Amino acid sequence: MGHRFVALTFVLLSGCASAAMDVSGSIDWPGPPPYLISFQVTGPEATHAKRMRCEQIARSAGASLSDQAPIIARLYLADDGNRLTITAGANHILFDEPRPSWSTQRLCEDAIRMVAMHYPRGSVQDFVAQQVMRDPALKALLTSAGQAQIAFHAVAETPIEELEEGSDRYVEIQKAISAAQDAYRRYASYGQTLPSPVLSTAGLGILVDPAFDGKVPIQSAGVILRVAAQPHQVTLLAIESNRGRTIVTFDETMRATVSPEFRPYLVGDQVDVAGVVKRRIKRRESEVIQTGSSSSTVLEAPGRPPGQTAPMGGCTKDTDCKGDRICEQGRCVSPRR
Repeated sequence: MGHRFVALTFVLLSGCASAAMDVSGSIDWPGPPPYLISFQVTGPEATHAKRMRCEQIARSAGASLSDQAPIIARLYLADDGNRLTITAGANHILFDEPRPSWSTQRLCEDAIRMVAMHYPRGSVQDFVAQQVMRDPALKALLTSAGQAQIAFHAVAETPIEELEEGSDRYVEIQKAISAAQDAYRRYASYGQTLPSPVLSTAGLGILVDPAFDGKVPIQSAGVILRVAAQPHQVTLLAIESNRGRTIVTFDETMRATVSPEFRPYLVGDQVDVAGVVKRRIKRRESEVIQTGSSSSTVLEAPGRPPGQTAPMGGCTKDTDCKGDRICEQGRCVSPRR
């Protein structure tokens, strides 16, 4: 297998200082360089000086070295043939091929370049975001949480007097609540797609940034997924708003529980806004009634089962009827004794 090499310059990263080094070859990491790799130089022709030279080249490329790193580059040096093996984890081989009779420096540079080429590089954030958005149920749940967050923040920031029914702000919040509840119903329609909140990263070479705070922004939904990251797995804990409030939590069976303050935005017909005057922002329910080739949208009254509309001149609730009569199917009737 042939490889093309480009002559560039390494930069030694040490604290805030940097110094150019005159070495041939360049490491084009697919993203930031990994935090930890293990570089092992073995074989009958390996010496302490050669090991130190290879470590210097790796650090110059921006990598940090540790014997405990999950990415291991093993450069075997021998008169009868050199070999480079790169593994992720204990047994996952990424690269394993003989190398030419090059100089030690070129072999070391080649080894680091091969790590950069074959390393399945990815941050915890990227891994989690990709995994959850591939799951249709979680994608719907994240979407519903994002819409609930929009409504929740809008209610919190809107003066009570501007929440009059029919106002622009009221309609805006009403639409967000409808979108949140529609997405949540879509989530609830799925069976258990993920049997566990634990996502395995074994053998993938995904390293945890020491500065990682456990927050994974889900850009498409606008919310934060709180996780616990360990060397070989990532556990989903909760969905949070971008202001740090918990919207949904997960248990060990991946069952989602909506927090009480967000529950009205995801489940139910209306949201109470406390203040001097209490407003109730109702969920906008609609259905499309087909009439020949045309269609029209009918807004449903809160609490009315979908598909039921009051006949012309009929009632919609008990208070529309006189005396002790009650409303049944759009008609005022005497209560059954």
